[in-house]
Amino acid sequence: MIKRVNKSIAFVLVFILVLSGININSIAGEKNAVNTAGQGIRLDIPINISVTTGTTYIISNWNAVENATTYEIEVDGIIIDNGTSLTYTHTGLMSNTQHTYKVRAAIEDTLSHWSELVTVTTNKLTIPSQIEITSLLDAVYIQWEPVEEAESYDIEIDGVEVVNSSTSNYNHQILFANQVHTYRIRAVNAGGVSEWSTPVTGTTGELDIVGKLSAKAWSKKIVLTWDPVPNAAYYDLEIDGYIINAGAATTYTHSNLVPNTTHTYRLRAVNTGGVGEWGRLITVKTELLDTPENIRIMGAANSVLLAWNTIAGATGYDVEVDGMVNSRGASNTYTHSGLMADTEYTFRIRATNANGKSAWSSSQVQRTSNPDNEIKGEWLQKGTIQKVRNYAGSSKIDGKIYIIGGQNGLTSNEVFDPVANTWTVKKDMPTGRYYHGVAAVNGKIYAIGGYGSNYLNTVEEYDPLTDTWTAKASMGTVRRGVKVAVVNNKI
Repeated sequence: MIKRVNKSIAFVLVFILVLSGININSIAGEKNAVNTAGQGIRLDIPINISVTTGTTYIISNWNAVENATTYEIEVDGIIIDNGTSLTYTHTGLMSNTQHTYKVRAAIEDTLSHWSELVTVTTNKLTIPSQIEITSLLDAVYIQWEPVEEAESYDIEIDGVEVVNSSTSNYNHQILFANQVHTYRIRAVNAGGVSEWSTPVTGTTGELDIVGKLSAKAWSKKIVLTWDPVPNAAYYDLEIDGYIINAGAATTYTHSNLVPNTTHTYRLRAVNTGGVGEWGRLITVKTELLDTPENIRIMGAANSVLLAWNTIAGATGYDVEVDGMVNSRGASNTYTHSGLMADTEYTFRIRATNANGKSAWSSSQVQRTSNPDNEIKGEWLQKGTIQKVRNYAGSSKIDGKIYIIGGQNGLTSNEVFDPVANTWTVKKDMPTGRYYHGVAAVNGKIYAIGGYGSNYLNTVEEYDPLTDTWTAKASMGTVRRGVKVAVVNNKI
């Protein structure tokens, strides 16, 4: 009677479990985990559980269990089927966070007991170290030892700005010179950030002072030159107390000045980082007259011919020959005769007027020729004119020969320098002409009359200094085959 009651109770329990959706076999498995002797299979608890930690991951490993076909691992309270693998990698973690793990073996519906619970903490990102600072004029370059597992780095600048760098260096740019900046660095990855490094400081450099400022003065201009300053973007130039931007070049011309006046100058270097200190102040006085330039010399056996550019405002010139000064009037040429053959002579020239004198030109040395070496009665070929012509006009100024115009209404104007043996093309005449007269007066050349497309009475003036032509008063009569002469500076 008692046995029947027990069977009835068992049937009712099974029926209730089925209706409740509970797997009877799983209950059997739990029983086998506790005591599996009735099945003839025993599963040991996984042992030798070891872990490898990173900042964003934890790897768990354990020994194989005899007869086990799969393994389950409980990760932070959640059971995961790990299949046949003896390794589980837990990823996507935050650094310096705690996690728990335990493992059990399984074969079909039979499970072992759980292993001991293992508690593990992910690593912290290492604080960046070995920070080095390199200071420039307008930048500070920072570099540090790479941090393992770091994906990037935060750089805190002056306690305010934080920038991110994917590399273990950073260039803080566009800074002012001679400024102090403070930096801290921390490593970053998906798991979080490290602690900040100890603060380090860097000071931007200073622009050098402009050196070797020098000046050359003329009557109406002063040309300044100076040594370049490394990393300077441009220069501030103080002229007579006023500051201007002199640009990036290392020269400046102060123009439109009054002769015989004094001016002061000083410079400082500038870039995006700031300005350097002012250099020394220099004082320069314009000349009363410009110094004669472009001095040409031709030597013979017993004489030397000198020619130079005319100087505006000059009424005369002094020529110094081996220390002896000769006044030459308004002419810009000088022939020094009665010299010894095959002998060196030294010349200097200065301009003069009623108010004073210019500075001396640089010294020019010329050796007279040796008659024994001269070739008599021989023509030498010199430079070739650029444009062929006939019936042209010609004249001489400052020791140079000008060939102007030519047949068929040619307007071409060329100049020959005997010393340099070169032809140079100059500004064309406005009116083409040939069979015309040409004369030079007071440093200017005049083309007069001639024939173009018809007979001409026009007169045109050429200024070699400005390379320009100007129309002048026409003759009263047209004429061709003109002959001209200069008398008392009149044609």
